[in-house]
Amino acid sequence: PTGEMGVAAGFSTLDGILGNVKFTERNFMGTGRIVHASVTIARRMQEFDVGITDPYFLGYSLEAGLDLFRVRSTRLSNFVSASNGVSPHIAYALTEHLSQTLTFPLLDDHLSSVAPGSSVFISQQAGKFVTSAFGQSLVYDRRDSRIDPTSGYALSLSNTYAGLGGKVNYLKNSIGASWFYSPLEDVVLNVRGSLGDIEKAGKNPIRIVDSILLGADTFRGFEYAGIGPRDSKTGDPLGGTRFWTGTIETLFPIGLPNEFGVKGAVFTDFGTTWKPGVTGPNINDKRTLRASVGIGLSWTSPFGPLKIDYAIPVKRQKFDQTQRFLFGFSSRW
Repeated sequence: PTGEMGVAAGFSTLDGILGNVKFTERNFMGTGRIVHASVTIARRMQEFDVGITDPYFLGYSLEAGLDLFRVRSTRLSNFVSASNGVSPHIAYALTEHLSQTLTFPLLDDHLSSVAPGSSVFISQQAGKFVTSAFGQSLVYDRRDSRIDPTSGYALSLSNTYAGLGGKVNYLKNSIGASWFYSPLEDVVLNVRGSLGDIEKAGKNPIRIVDSILLGADTFRGFEYAGIGPRDSKTGDPLGGTRFWTGTIETLFPIGLPNEFGVKGAVFTDFGTTWKPGVTGPNINDKRTLRASVGIGLSWTSPFGPLKIDYAIPVKRQKFDQTQRFLFGFSSRW
């Protein structure tokens, strides 16, 4: 059988209660093409995606695909962000370990329902926008496993230029690295980091929804968008255009048999984001280091993956928003 259908239910501190239905056909009409459709509904995020991928486009070792999607988010509670889009992509291997992906997204964005009393910088960005972009990503992967690595490293470089059409213009760049090492059996040390920036490529300011928003699963110990520039009058996050982050994390058994799939973790997250895409008075913005330390527990349970992290911010600014618990659970059938 080449068809697969799944249903998932879960809960996370970021999106609340969620449900997901997904269908995949890996040999569509006997052509070898992959067709998929997915619907996710959560309290703070709703997403629909349908697409087709040809892993051997025109008979070559060249992957080509097309996705149609809609995403609606209220993760930042003072406005609603909705995007309808289409994203063609091409992916290919340059060497055994080096691969490249090219994307050509076209989006119709709508920022609406701005809450009364919100930052004037948010109110100024309400409305509809068209984004036409070109992106590329290079990945050099020498890990022993992509699913559960215990040794090796991976390097990445990504660039996105928006401005081929529409009113949104920027150049986004980022590099990342991740290294794995197992000093003892079933103990894995992971050191990872990334840095990047967003540059204006036109007259319009960089929108908050295109900016870097650190927090929650991207920086434990802080709320989603809890780190970085903020309106000093309203407390609303404005996002940054410069960032760097790092993580040192050790995964280890906690005494239960390996087949139980339970692991403990100790970690520290550190980094910062600064320089908002908007300018004006009443903006809190500090380039200084933020850091947190914490412990975690992950369980590959029969009902689905469960992950709990507890992080304590040890370096922060007064205007940052903290969140010590991060919880995620999903059950799939």
